[in-house]
Amino acid sequence: GLLNTMAWEAVEADIISCNASISASEKGGEWRRALSFISGTTQVALQPDGAGCNASISSCAKGLRWRWALNLLTAMDLAIIRQDVISRSASAGACQRSSKWQRVLFLLNPHMASLRGDAISRS
Repeated sequence: GLLNTMAWEAVEADIISCNASISASEKGGEWRRALSFISGTTQVALQPDGAGCNASISSCAKGLRWRWALNLLTAMDLAIIRQDVISRSASAGACQRSSKWQRVLFLLNPHMASLRGDAISRS
């Protein structure tokens, strides 16, 4: 991909160029390409950041890929990348566009998340 080509050509990729590529992919409706860029950041020893993750989640929302959006949201937690209003709203948008209303409510109400966790731990 582009990140490997940059490395081959001795052009140093940084998180800004990666995020710009992700954002351009998102704006062009290329959710697969955005996911390729976000996963490629780790291949060139870069740590994804919130901006890149948010743009990737938004691209998944536009592509009606709600599962991928939620996977990215989970990956943010695992990588200790701070979720923000954009992360949650974009993920909720992905679920909403795919008629996954229960997931939308779960994402937008942190109190429900804690209740769900309690219910799971009791079962």
